[in-house]
Amino acid sequence: PIHSLENAVLLLGQNGLRMLIAKVAFRPIINLQNGRYTKRVAPQVWSQAELCADACNLLGNEYQADPFESFLAGLMQNVGMIVAFRIIDRGYEGQYLPDSDAYCVAFMQAVRLLSSRIAKAWDFPVNVVNVIEKLGQGDAPISQSALGQVLQVSDQVSKIRILVDHGQLEEDEYFARMGLSKNAIRCLGALRVRERHAA
Repeated sequence: PIHSLENAVLLLGQNGLRMLIAKVAFRPIINLQNGRYTKRVAPQVWSQAELCADACNLLGNEYQADPFESFLAGLMQNVGMIVAFRIIDRGYEGQYLPDSDAYCVAFMQAVRLLSSRIAKAWDFPVNVVNVIEKLGQGDAPISQSALGQVLQVSDQVSKIRILVDHGQLEEDEYFARMGLSKNAIRCLGALRVRERHAA
């Protein structure tokens, strides 16, 4: 049991404590689920963001990226999606959202740009703001930076973890691991263990 801040720092380490505080600080955004789309989307977006952030932290050293900046980028990259769905809930009268490929691509680019602007407004590290902004620019060479590489791989690993956990994909299927490094595959297993402990 942790009874003081000193105990927490000793047990979690400084970065672990910073990551825990970041997760807790984001919760109010996720809990404001008053619209029909936001209510359905926000918990799933947050679940993937937490997994992505954990994967970023686990894989940061492999790419020589700062583990805490990596964690923040994973947690922050889709915050704009929750904000976007809250805006849709306030003004969209249609029964269904468009689902064309062009709309989905444009929506995700807008989400990432919104996420980067929120990160900038909240004074996140410049590297985090820039990598999320590059995600929103579509073909921008995000993989040229260490932080961009770890974010891309972690995003993929976290999505595979969710598909496996929901029975949509077998963990040992070849295409799920195609192109993943040994560390990324180990990270996939570590995320499963973390989810089990969290439950």
